[in-house]
Amino acid sequence: MAKSLYQQKIVSGIWRKDTCLTRLTRALEKAAKEGNIAAAKRAQRSMSEAINSLRREVANSVESWPFEEEEEQQYLSGDYGQELRSVAAEKGLDIYERDGRIIPTHLLSESCLRPVRSK
Repeated sequence: MAKSLYQQKIVSGIWRKDTCLTRLTRALEKAAKEGNIAAAKRAQRSMSEAINSLRREVANSVESWPFEEEEEQQYLSGDYGQELRSVAAEKGLDIYERDGRIIPTHLLSESCLRPVRSK
């Protein structure tokens, strides 16, 4: 669980950088429309810094994947299912397991299952 929480924090950091970059892009667009060269240059400098920061966050995310291939398979075949069930229960969601696959119950219906049934 601790490893997945760490990953969530990294992804959250990426979203914050992305939001910042979006804000700076709007500032640059506004400065360009107004012909404000000083503001445009400030926004460009800030955007460059934000892009570099975003690159670092993405690189950290890739490098920080906490599992080796074997650990990943073990986690997904063991602990992950229990973790998913626990979080679903906390959120008041019911899940259903069929043939080793976990499915949220709101996705189960006859019309949903009919196309995937073999005859």
